[in-house]
Amino acid sequence: MSLLFDEESNKLIRKYMKEYEHIHNRFVLISKLVPKYKPNQLSNYWNNYLDPRLCLEPLSDDEKKYIIEHVQSNRRINGLINWKLVVNGLKNKFVHIVSSPFVVRRHKD
Repeated sequence: MSLLFDEESNKLIRKYMKEYEHIHNRFVLISKLVPKYKPNQLSNYWNNYLDPRLCLEPLSDDEKKYIIEHVQSNRRINGLINWKLVVNGLKNKFVHIVSSPFVVRRHKD
């Protein structure tokens, strides 16, 4: 867990996320209520650490294989990877939502 965020901030962020979960600009609103964090910091922290649906267990061999195969077959000509396609594919095939293409984690449903 990041040292930038303390337990008191975590409690406030969880509280406000529950309150504003369906509002499009929720991280902007929360950054006004917890002003020591920028909206992008809140978004990244929520999606990678605080979201209660996160499951930090290692990926299964099948999930790893799927990611490797999907990336190899869908890499763009310029070498870029459309991670959104990988995430959606994982969600459809394994009923998990990947929170970040860089730190692959799964969501519990």
